[in-house]
Amino acid sequence: LGGIQTSNEIADSLRFENVKDYEDWLARLRALPGQIDQDIEAMREGMRAGILHPKVVMARVPGQIARQLVENPSDSPYFRIFEDFHRDIPGADRARLATAARDAIASRLIPAYRKLADFFEREYLPACPGQVGLCHLPNGKAWYAFAAKRSTTTDLTPEQIHQIGLREIARVRAEMEKIRNEVKFDGTLPQ
Repeated sequence: LGGIQTSNEIADSLRFENVKDYEDWLARLRALPGQIDQDIEAMREGMRAGILHPKVVMARVPGQIARQLVENPSDSPYFRIFEDFHRDIPGADRARLATAARDAIASRLIPAYRKLADFFEREYLPACPGQVGLCHLPNGKAWYAFAAKRSTTTDLTPEQIHQIGLREIARVRAEMEKIRNEVKFDGTLPQ
């Protein structure tokens, strides 16, 4: 979620009400190949450092990239906003903007996504680990402790948090058993 392979989805959060809004989107399309190159370099750095997402998570990405590899630029997810212009956009601007979008998609985006697909499938995905969890990454225990602190706003260690969870499960289960006995329910706790 949220990677360069699905960056077209940002359009869902933007307003397209005037010509500048559409021109800004075109500027994004033209700049995106540079971002893809930067992302590839960042992934290569992650590979060198041994910091990669698990293969089970990354296995979905090739299909997401493939959705960007269209034959007709008008079928690109990036073109969607040019299919239904805001009512205030003059016809001449609509034609100019749509033509510019098709050109940017065909000449810049699709080749950049092909490059990403090739890198991802040949280099990155094969390097991704089969194991899941921060503990398998360099300095993973420290990363996990930081994530636990950030997510819980406490200074407790992950083990201390885990122990609280185990005590809470035992407490809730005891309360359930008490109620089960009080109402003389003969079934199991899951029932």
